[in-house]
Amino acid sequence: EGPNGEIFTIGTNKLGRPVVKKLDKTLASYRWAGRILLTVVLEFENWKTLSQARFLLYSDEKIFITDEGLHKLYVVDLSTWKQVVSGYMGSKPGQFKCPTGLVADDLGNLLVGDSVNNRLVVYTGEGKFGKVVDQGDLRFSSPHDLVRQGRSVLAVFKGIKEGEMGTVVRYKIAGDSGVSTPDTVSEVGV
Repeated sequence: EGPNGEIFTIGTNKLGRPVVKKLDKTLASYRWAGRILLTVVLEFENWKTLSQARFLLYSDEKIFITDEGLHKLYVVDLSTWKQVVSGYMGSKPGQFKCPTGLVADDLGNLLVGDSVNNRLVVYTGEGKFGKVVDQGDLRFSSPHDLVRQGRSVLAVFKGIKEGEMGTVVRYKIAGDSGVSTPDTVSEVGV
């Protein structure tokens, strides 16, 4: 949701190309307000078969999208219309394997779930890699959903084995890097 109550969603246009759709809030409902073609996705030859743009976040006049199939983070600056793509498939710093949920902090940093690599990573609001989040001695599997709660972020991880309970981890937001080491861990049936 944008600052004036507008809603942004991911979809496709008539040609099957990926777009961000914008709906403006009215007194009683929402009305169509336009779309933005994600031109950065079209740079990849295999985008039609592999692209799985799933998670979208609006923060500070920018839209951020993770693409699980192409292993990318897209940044769309709504004030300049500039589009940036970050990441590629792998497990080294700056790489993803199926990026999932994302959330922003007050400094404009992004926390991104890197599901197959079983980690959380921090990126700047410009889409530049920052760091891999330290999980201490704890090891979690496949982070998916991330939610901001005051000065904390809740991260939902799946159980490591089929049928195993998942975990919710609370991370404190640090002033310099977006997040710090885990604050609390709770087992839940995720």
